[in-house]
Amino acid sequence: MTVSEKTKNKKKMETIISLPNYEVTRVSIPIVNLTPLIMHKWSQKAITEIEGKHKQVAKTAKGKRDFEAEFEATIYYDSDGDLCFPSIAFKKAMVRACSLTDGIPMTVARIAFFVCDEYVKLIKTTKPEMRVDPVRNSNGGADIRARAQINKWEANLSVEFNTAKVSADQIYNLVNIAGMAVGIGEWRPEKTGNTFGRFVLI
Repeated sequence: MTVSEKTKNKKKMETIISLPNYEVTRVSIPIVNLTPLIMHKWSQKAITEIEGKHKQVAKTAKGKRDFEAEFEATIYYDSDGDLCFPSIAFKKAMVRACSLTDGIPMTVARIAFFVCDEYVKLIKTTKPEMRVDPVRNSNGGADIRARAQINKWEANLSVEFNTAKVSADQIYNLVNIAGMAVGIGEWRPEKTGNTFGRFVLI
């Protein structure tokens, strides 16, 4: 082995890779709604129809629509039978809220914090009410759709975050901005300019 090769190997051995600590903490953040929440869970019927299209299954003739059943199918329930909403909706709203700040890039936010569990339980809720609205399908055709609306609700968001990338104060601020400007569910400000699905810190 030449002198130069020995020098190179020595430098490689002396190279130390420094990795920052990944310190995770969790906070519980209580929120209350500012505006009604319109639920949008996909019914099993809709999922089956889409699967049929992909499998090229012949479409059966449609019978009389059951709006009550369609309304019920849009409601999220957890394993205890209580009203809930997907945690990912709150996470996405918080990530989107980063675009309204100068602190955390959205690319970093996607891996810097998480809203725990698959669903967030909704508490102190009013009974879901059915609403029927005109909508546009993906092909541009007009239709009407029955969905559930919850006028009053609260929740406790359990948020886990990397303290090396984001602080607890920033997490609280992101939840507040997400609730005020982005929202969750159908007809939220982020998607249509309407004011449904908005919330604020308690």
